[in-house]
Amino acid sequence: MKSNIEKRLDLNLSNYPINLPKSLERVEKLLGKVGSPQDYLNNIIHIAGTNGKGSVLAYIKSCLITKGFKVNALISPHLKDVNERIVINNILVKDDLFIENFSYLNSLSKNEKISFFEIITACAYNIFYKHPSDWNLIEVGMGGQYDATNIIPKKDLAIITPISLDHEEFLGNDILDITKEKIGITSKNILTVVGEQEDKVQNLILKDFLIKPENRFIYGVDWVLIRKKNEFFYEDERGSIKITNPKMIGEHQKKNAALSVASLQMLKRAGKLIISNKEIETGIKKTYWPGRLEFINKGEYKNLTNLEVWADSCHNPAGSDVISKEMEHMNSNDKREMILIFSLKKNKNILRFLNNFENVFKKFIYIELGSDHYSYEEVLEKVNNFELLIKKSSSIKKAIKTIEGKSSSRILVCGSIQLVGELIKDI
Repeated sequence: MKSNIEKRLDLNLSNYPINLPKSLERVEKLLGKVGSPQDYLNNIIHIAGTNGKGSVLAYIKSCLITKGFKVNALISPHLKDVNERIVINNILVKDDLFIENFSYLNSLSKNEKISFFEIITACAYNIFYKHPSDWNLIEVGMGGQYDATNIIPKKDLAIITPISLDHEEFLGNDILDITKEKIGITSKNILTVVGEQEDKVQNLILKDFLIKPENRFIYGVDWVLIRKKNEFFYEDERGSIKITNPKMIGEHQKKNAALSVASLQMLKRAGKLIISNKEIETGIKKTYWPGRLEFINKGEYKNLTNLEVWADSCHNPAGSDVISKEMEHMNSNDKREMILIFSLKKNKNILRFLNNFENVFKKFIYIELGSDHYSYEEVLEKVNNFELLIKKSSSIKKAIKTIEGKSSSRILVCGSIQLVGELIKDI
């Protein structure tokens, strides 16, 4: 179902090509037609990596707002409505402002091949310029070096979240090649904070890219996340900050929060930011980011009989590995029948994605979405050698309806951000 903005724009995403060559020229050319506003933006934090980018941005945004700063942000993708991608002075961009800018830039790009994300990025930078804030937070869409967001000439901080395989058809199957692409948002001369990485990724980053120790802040080298009993703390040589957030569930979210704290601490050390540890702790505690291991207990799902519904936006093997472990831990404390409702885009490795769930969930239900997602028949063909019984349903509502009341069950909806968005729209 189209959102209000999409209806007003008569937006059809299929009109925008997705397999364009890697290049920054298209978005640079488009923004050049409106005076290259990206060249005039200041106080920029740029975030790349495979998983956790949106959560890290949300934590940092919450901390900066807690301090009293005004924040602009470019976020991707969206769950419910396309205007979730652009935050202006702490709130989602208004429909009219988004439509005015998007329509104008879209008209300027007419008859030229350009992706939807490239126009969204141009739209965000143009609005950021017209509505300046204290800080601009920018999340990479995919990759890094050739991502449309990377046309910014100057940055105050780059953040690299954990890197793993994803979007292999665009980025390749070699983790080190993917690392080179993602680290392309930064250089040895830009302040850079790096989250937890596998050894060969970290070695490449340290030896070949971030060779100036004074400009880097690396997990396991300069800062860590530690657990003391049931509490988590960010720690570096100057002290510790407690990580608490009841709305962001899972140890992976503690890691995302710690990476955010490390980023703020590096800005403080560089004299670019004044914020207290108490304000950081409060900002972390207040952070909410929908669709991240979220318990769906609102709206029509409030009073389900013997049924828990959870949602998570994981859509690659690294994400499904983390979430499957969290769900397994959850079920060890309160045993229920585990049911996975999922959909998946065709550019995802469905075997490795499902392999992480195989021994945790007992039942699997697939929801067919658009042509860019696997069909049910394609799913069955892909998992032919798995001992998985995957049923089909036409919608989340119908799938949950067939489960409700039959047993004490715990459902996870995941695999496609679009699918999670459809679930959350209902509440």
